[in-house]
Amino acid sequence: MAEIVSAAKSASVWSNNAVYATAHSTSAGFYDTDDFSWCYLGQMVPGNYVIYRVVLKFDTSAIGGDIAKVTMRLVLLGDNSDTDFDVQIVKYDWSASDPVAAGNRETIFDGVLAAAADDSIWQNTAGKVINTQYTSGELDPTWINQGGITYYGLRSSRDKAANVPSGPEIVSPANEIDGTAAYRPLLIIEYAALGLMFFT
Repeated sequence: MAEIVSAAKSASVWSNNAVYATAHSTSAGFYDTDDFSWCYLGQMVPGNYVIYRVVLKFDTSAIGGDIAKVTMRLVLLGDNSDTDFDVQIVKYDWSASDPVAAGNRETIFDGVLAAAADDSIWQNTAGKVINTQYTSGELDPTWINQGGITYYGLRSSRDKAANVPSGPEIVSPANEIDGTAAYRPLLIIEYAALGLMFFT
């Protein structure tokens, strides 16, 4: 059976500083779906250096059986990138900082950067068409929290490598409140039940 699980919640945590090292290590604010129907992700230098990192959570409590395959599907609403980068999916359990707030945004900002990358990226931003579904490679099936909530982060590969931007390196994936249901973040989980494999 293939189970498609819509994102339950997302948020972006961002920094803003004239010194790149400070922007890379210190948050300045956050926003979630009370503010926008998309997330900013990546880096830019419109004056100060600004870095955006994203957290996502999915309700995977209904998943049962042995998981065979996991992928993530995202849709970009915007791409403002002079320099392309990999959108990395990271295994970051931010449950202790859920919901995101002013008092825990720094923990999340640092945690997304430090977390282990999953088995595949989502996509490289080169040549991506906005308002189009793109699916990641296969992710770690053992990360799925059957019977509970599964937490992830998203970050730019250039952010992870501390590559100083010289211009915009920003994409805008839709989040879970986008008016077009097909644009919302999805986990696609294939799993076996009763010793048999089912696909839809």
